[in-house]
Amino acid sequence: MKEEDSTIVHNYNEGNEGGSMDTDRIASDERLEHIPEISIVIPTYNGERFLAMTLDSVLAQTFTDWECVIVDDGSTDGSAAIAQGYVEKDPRFRLVRQEKNGGLANARNRGIDEINQHSAYVIFLDSDDVWTNDALGSLRNALINDRSAVAAHGLAHLIDSNGNEIFPGQLQKQCAERKIVRHNRVITLSINEPTCFASIILYCQIFPPGLILIRHNILNCVGKFDLTTPLAEDWDMWIRLSRKGDIHFLNRDLLGYRRHDNNISSKEKHMKAANHFAYDKAIHSDENDIHHKKIIQDSYRPFQYFYFREKLNYAKSAIAKGEYHNAFMQFGYGVKHFIRYLRGAPHL
Repeated sequence: MKEEDSTIVHNYNEGNEGGSMDTDRIASDERLEHIPEISIVIPTYNGERFLAMTLDSVLAQTFTDWECVIVDDGSTDGSAAIAQGYVEKDPRFRLVRQEKNGGLANARNRGIDEINQHSAYVIFLDSDDVWTNDALGSLRNALINDRSAVAAHGLAHLIDSNGNEIFPGQLQKQCAERKIVRHNRVITLSINEPTCFASIILYCQIFPPGLILIRHNILNCVGKFDLTTPLAEDWDMWIRLSRKGDIHFLNRDLLGYRRHDNNISSKEKHMKAANHFAYDKAIHSDENDIHHKKIIQDSYRPFQYFYFREKLNYAKSAIAKGEYHNAFMQFGYGVKHFIRYLRGAPHL
């Protein structure tokens, strides 16, 4: 690791001046030998406003065998100082600093490099979201009980800048209503069914990333986040995971997703373009086998027609509210989906 590129901060033995050198060395060796069961990666860029609340939610977890690597991605505010304070309080935290801002996917990938390579599970938490106290334990138990699942995910609720819940039930419903095409019809998966390739290829059904706990060995198989899919790198990752197996669905609220002016996912126009790119990449990927290709072909036209009807309903609702610009936009989106429906599935 080059010193000019980054600095890894470890403060395991600060405050132990009264101990002997041998005692300090033995304690350090014990910590180095311990393999945490869950590795948490938290990328942050100028996140001082909410970072402490996020880290407090990590500390509050009822499941305690974790490590947390905080990747400061070239912040110019007090993010690194806040993270350093937690490192000094609890050796399960580590701070990794990148001199230049490389973007969210790059920071998450740096975290993948820095975590213990022998941990059982990995999870990526955004630096402005907060977990419920049982989030890690619930996801871990789901994977212990479902050995065939490559990962497990739950539900989230919306919170404001102060941490208060807003629009109760809205995001929970959106996360729970996972769509899939069966017998040429778009239906909703039951709560007892996993999130599979056939459902997640349609749209990103797992959001935000702090909701999904991944088996470390499966993450190693699919590789890191793709730097060519900014704003949709998480969906691209979930698709790649789902090619390896089903993702267990846990019908439980596990995370507060914070909506504020600066969070990246609020850039809706850019998100639409990013999602289109990620979808195009996914359906034409060489990693799709015959089974995956058939799913894509069979689901394309029914889902495009479903989206067409949905956008028209949005447009009608906007007109009723006098939101004519929004109505025009929704109608335009609907027309695009109808054209795709008429053209049919792309040649794979």
